[in-house]
Amino acid sequence: MWRWGLRFLVVVVFVCVAFGGMAAVVWGLPVGRHFELVSPSYKGGYGVLDLLATGMGGAGEGEGVVFDSTGHFAGSPVGASTGSYLARRGASEWSTTPLLPPQAVATSSVLNDISPLLKGLYTGSPGSNALAGEEEGEHTFMFHDLLAADSEAAFSTPFSEVPFGVPLERLDKQSWPLLGSTTSDPGFCDVVFRGNGEGFFEGPRAFLEEAMNAREQIYDLVTGAPGCGGERALHLVAVGNTLGSHHEPALLEPSCVSSPGQGINAVAAGGSEIFFASCPTSATAQLYMRLESARTVHISTPLAADCVSGPCIGSHEQLGQFVGANEAGTRAFFTTNQPLVTGDTDMTSDLYMAEIGCPEVEADCEAAKREVTSLVQVSHAPSVGEAAEVQGVTALSPDGQRVYFVAHGVLSGANAEGAVPAKGAENLYVYDRGEGVGTEEATTRFIADLCSGPQLSGVVMDHGCPSDLEVGGRNDDGLWSSNSKEAQTTGDGSFLVFTTYGRLLASDTDTGRDVYRYDAQSETLDRVSVGEEGYSQNGNAEGYDVRLPLRQVGQVQVNDELGYRAISEDGSRIVFETNEPLSPDDSNGLTNAYEWHKEPGWSEGKVALVSTGSDEYPVGEELGGSHLVKEVMITPSGRDIFFLTTQGLVSQDTDGAEDVYDARLGEGFPSAPESTKECEGDACQDSLTNPAPLLVPGSAVQAPGENLAPPAAEPKKKASPKCAKGKKLSHGKCVKAKATKKKTKAKKSGRRGK
Repeated sequence: MWRWGLRFLVVVVFVCVAFGGMAAVVWGLPVGRHFELVSPSYKGGYGVLDLLATGMGGAGEGEGVVFDSTGHFAGSPVGASTGSYLARRGASEWSTTPLLPPQAVATSSVLNDISPLLKGLYTGSPGSNALAGEEEGEHTFMFHDLLAADSEAAFSTPFSEVPFGVPLERLDKQSWPLLGSTTSDPGFCDVVFRGNGEGFFEGPRAFLEEAMNAREQIYDLVTGAPGCGGERALHLVAVGNTLGSHHEPALLEPSCVSSPGQGINAVAAGGSEIFFASCPTSATAQLYMRLESARTVHISTPLAADCVSGPCIGSHEQLGQFVGANEAGTRAFFTTNQPLVTGDTDMTSDLYMAEIGCPEVEADCEAAKREVTSLVQVSHAPSVGEAAEVQGVTALSPDGQRVYFVAHGVLSGANAEGAVPAKGAENLYVYDRGEGVGTEEATTRFIADLCSGPQLSGVVMDHGCPSDLEVGGRNDDGLWSSNSKEAQTTGDGSFLVFTTYGRLLASDTDTGRDVYRYDAQSETLDRVSVGEEGYSQNGNAEGYDVRLPLRQVGQVQVNDELGYRAISEDGSRIVFETNEPLSPDDSNGLTNAYEWHKEPGWSEGKVALVSTGSDEYPVGEELGGSHLVKEVMITPSGRDIFFLTTQGLVSQDTDGAEDVYDARLGEGFPSAPESTKECEGDACQDSLTNPAPLLVPGSAVQAPGENLAPPAAEPKKKASPKCAKGKKLSHGKCVKAKATKKKTKAKKSGRRGK
């Protein structure tokens, strides 16, 4: 009986793993989630390198996933060092298609960015199917709808007939890489990129005649791609106007390097507004906005109506740094040392918001008519003479409703826990614009003070900061001084998730870095990185840090949070990574992925493993190196959590390479129909051996010819001749059988043993 019991246990465990129906018991998954294999089980002998994006909107949230691999499979062109792939969820399984075009279209290509609809932005060198007269090696933008029904047919079309191919020809007919990263509107209708002019090498390096004398140029490529409207055109961005008014410069300094704005929605209003900086590395960097490729508007300069007295009168131009804008382009945020309004009486850094629109209220405010209608000092201190000393911006909500920033000044009163900001500390604030326009309903609230060193917050002693931190090393300064901040808001900024070494709540007693969630509506903090049912001293075991799976990739991906989302849109679910065992199922001592979940009315959130906790490799680190990559992301609804693991979580995943999995809420793929044929006699008895692996839906479909070749059929054995009674087969012949006494005794002995 014990063998039957063991066999039953093996079957139960296997079925739970394969189908995910009871995976929460076996793997410790959050309640209601199951595993689905997203990437194909065959990957050319290689694993998945990185998760890039998941679809939104019309692409179907969580229904498409883009990832990279060094393997060549599913029809990907051989030759590229890294291939990009799209996995799509069907009715019964995930399927995979390649994204890079074949060499006939492009001898080399790079996937630069991905839109919410999973459209791709490529740069590359055209191949044999290039446009007529274009030489091999010249750099070209290529556009392609990654969700096209027949991508192979699209990529096999001659390049001259591909509507998404856009040639970029320099005046000197020479090939030259584009400088820096590109940025664009979400539909890739307008793509902004940099080019280099006169410099170390001889000869003109411009794409347009008017850019010949500029040291470095910014270009706006109107792509004319499907769904965008308009004709293809190339414009120079970093130019002035002939009007010469106060806000419209007659000419920008041609010897000064210009660059696109480094922040979310630097291309806004559907491509009609482009924010850029002139001399961005100098102390007098200024911010501008290019409207409809026709007008340039100065952003970081005082408005006459707002500057009637004080330092803003006759002040010199000071450093301005673009933070970001909302998608509509009606609000732009930037920091500057220059006082821009009468109430700003010091020369320290401040955070400003520029309201952008038409000078008079119009039903249809065309982008070409827009200007800065008002400037708001976001970091305004209620005490006269109090300097804000803004250190940096932590996060800006995509709609421009709320902005989170760090400042040394005292800009508000106590938070909900009774803590107050201290002058000189790394004070984290939220500015809520309110429902009205301007400052009437706007509020600034203190959240907490962060850590810059051992028991230090700025220049202030703070015992909430661990004593083992380092100034300029292990501390929180990434929350205000880095481009890759471990912080993220929801769409309207109602929730902020961030990491900190500060012990912001009494329940946080360890010296490690923890994840917190701030609710801007209730003004409360939650510690996210706690233990499952209080496990591991409720997340207070010493020697562990927690991190959010966030990093910057393509600018459009950053704007729309396609590949680095850590919080659901309603703020109820958060994913994070740590090597601290926060669950009793976490047994490998490596970095694992966790989910925190809190519903309205709950006094505290619940934590559960997303990865199994038993993988032999960490989740969240590149294998064979120390470079951290983003390998976990959640969709806006919180339904899907995608992550990478080498562990086979379904039966067909046996290669031990990294794969993309979806820990998905709700029903999985339908199970295969069960046989209804009745059994008879011995056929009703089960085998005592271990059951054969059950094939489950969820594996990726392979392109024809890519599976391993089936084994060759074995030759049929020649049937042996039958011998008559009293004869036996010997060396292929029937001979007379002779019974022996030994055999007879054995036979009798056998009968006695029954």
